[in-house]
Amino acid sequence: MSRKLRSDRCGLSPVLSSLILCGAVLVVGISIWGFAYSAGTTIQWDYFKDMSGKIKTIKERFVIERIAFANYSGENTLHVWIYNFGETPIEMDVYAYRASEILGSNLTGFTVRKDEVVEVLLRLQEPYPGDRLVVHAITREGNVVYESFSIPY
Repeated sequence: MSRKLRSDRCGLSPVLSSLILCGAVLVVGISIWGFAYSAGTTIQWDYFKDMSGKIKTIKERFVIERIAFANYSGENTLHVWIYNFGETPIEMDVYAYRASEILGSNLTGFTVRKDEVVEVLLRLQEPYPGDRLVVHAITREGNVVYESFSIPY
């Protein structure tokens, strides 16, 4: 009889080892799935943020409508009118260059709303009649418009 019980015990070992092996496989599989799911979610969120920013950049549309120069009581001022015909309000800065030298700038990050024209004043340092200036308007999203202007004699 003891011999019969002993043979029954030998059958228990393969079943127990199969259950332990299945449990280990399930634990490893669930761990890998959890890691892949969290990594995928992170990648998906980063992609969404990047695309949202690019959509805003694509919707920005503006133009330098007009440029004028005025010299009132020794103050040299460049008047720049910017028109936003895009779908979103834009924040921007404006520079005036002579060759590679910045003569004036407005770095306040002013806002131009949709379908609005804004006049920007740039105080110029030592402009000369006949100078060829390049006006550089850049948004906070990185869109750029260049316009050239010659100071009248």
